[in-house]
Amino acid sequence: MIKRFLSFAFIVLNIFIVSGANMNAGYNQRFINHTDNKIKSMHNYIISKRSYLKGSKRLMFIRMRRFNLQPEVKNALMLVKRERFAWHRNSMYAARRNAVKAYAETPLAIGYGQTISSPNMVAIMTKLANPKSSDKILEIGTGSGYQSALLSKICKKVYSIEIVEKLGISTTRIYKRYGYTNIKTKIADGYYGWREFAPFDKILVTCATNHIPPALIRQLKRGGIMLVPVGHPYGIQKLIELRKDKNGRVRTRKLMHVRFVPMTGTALQKFKQKRNN
Repeated sequence: MIKRFLSFAFIVLNIFIVSGANMNAGYNQRFINHTDNKIKSMHNYIISKRSYLKGSKRLMFIRMRRFNLQPEVKNALMLVKRERFAWHRNSMYAARRNAVKAYAETPLAIGYGQTISSPNMVAIMTKLANPKSSDKILEIGTGSGYQSALLSKICKKVYSIEIVEKLGISTTRIYKRYGYTNIKTKIADGYYGWREFAPFDKILVTCATNHIPPALIRQLKRGGIMLVPVGHPYGIQKLIELRKDKNGRVRTRKLMHVRFVPMTGTALQKFKQKRNN
């Protein structure tokens, strides 16, 4: 009798597990379909603003003259249409407003508590990373997708991690729509990096933490460069350049003051624990 009951309970449990998985898959597919429809709608809207955006992009390049960008970075900025990534994921009104402001020198909210950094900040990060065609680069914080899109026009392969599931899915669908085939993404806590594909020539952290995650240092190739905003997650940070020499020794230097959104997950938990102790 007991064996029959346990067998029945096991069958029921499996049914619930399978049903739950199917429901989750169905939910994700509905979200993907909804996202694809948004991307299509935004694509058509962007086309209608093509003339205005062309002029706005020209002004962006005028502002960037003082940065003395590498030719490869300039070319990537020319090729990638920022307006395809800048739109707000939760509001079509805000999405359209963001699209026409895509080249304005300001960060823009894109939903889920995240932002796309200003054009100048993205250009500076890309310049400092000094990307090469043979590089394999890891980005922590996919966000809008714009930074990885730029890097993908220069580098061999870009790996990008996003902790916010819906944002990660929506940005991955943008990559798919516009043919960014050398960008690989995953939904995970970027604090731990992506060991499966390490080591990386460059690591760009586009969210703020009060310390450099040890896993990222380990996953940086010898001779590699990491850029990471370090400081109070909700305040002003310092952009740190970390270099690992051919002997594995690590050196850091402070480059400039910046302000990025917090790295959530483990990094933020550790920050809160330290503050409460």
